[in-house]
Amino acid sequence: MRGRPGRSFALLVGIGTGLELGGAGVAFFGLDTMARCYWAWLPGGARPRFPLACTRPIAGVGFHLFVPVAILLGLLCATVILAGVRAVALGRSVRKADLILGPRVPEVPDELATAAMRAGAQRVELRHDDEPYALCIGILRPRVAVSTGLVAHLGRDELAAVLAHEELHRLRLAPLRQLVARVTARGLFFVPLLDDLLEVHLVEEEILADRSAASIVGRRALALALGKLSSAPALVAGASGFGRVPALPYRVRALQEGSTPLPRLGLPRVVMSGFSLAALVVLVVWMPVAGLQ
Repeated sequence: MRGRPGRSFALLVGIGTGLELGGAGVAFFGLDTMARCYWAWLPGGARPRFPLACTRPIAGVGFHLFVPVAILLGLLCATVILAGVRAVALGRSVRKADLILGPRVPEVPDELATAAMRAGAQRVELRHDDEPYALCIGILRPRVAVSTGLVAHLGRDELAAVLAHEELHRLRLAPLRQLVARVTARGLFFVPLLDDLLEVHLVEEEILADRSAASIVGRRALALALGKLSSAPALVAGASGFGRVPALPYRVRALQEGSTPLPRLGLPRVVMSGFSLAALVVLVVWMPVAGLQ
């Protein structure tokens, strides 16, 4: 998949928002129609000229609108619950970063301060930890957290490259964007194509941050830092870490060749998503129309 930077995120969130709003609107319209239908049949109630949609029930079920509305409401509830669970889990993980990472070091060494100034990085904090890592953490006010092990493990140019990379994540609110993207993909479980778009988005963000870092310190320093930190653990779910393994092959190729194709959208997921969306269209359009014939 190729495209302008950020298109995968916009597409993912746009599809998710459109489906949620469309489903909620159709369900609301169906509930409104059903309410007017049932009200018309209440003893002693007003008997206005109720909609034709009320005149053709499905045998043994009741008014034909009940079936699609019930299914839509079930899907909406499932998506909201799953998205809420995912959002709460990611939010807790990010909030617990202070407990997961090492204790904060109040005094920043000159080497780190110089590298941060060169990279143009702000809101950098040092954590006392022998494990080398660099993370962009925080939802609304992200910051860059680096470990003492990272400072000891990298040279000045490499350290500046890492900080420049994470600074772009901070400026683009990468943790918040990741949270929104993951919640959208998890909530709309019946559209597996969104999982592929999520992967594209994560890789795309890393490549954009690499380009920013390379423009400041050069490709060589960035490549060396990437090689040294390629096995760094993902300590905080939902945080943007420098050595993310899934994006590593694409980042290496982008550094070597100047560009790289993004992950492809899997054909099985595209087909399954198409069937899911077609089933929803049939559910919303065909059943009410069939009830009027």
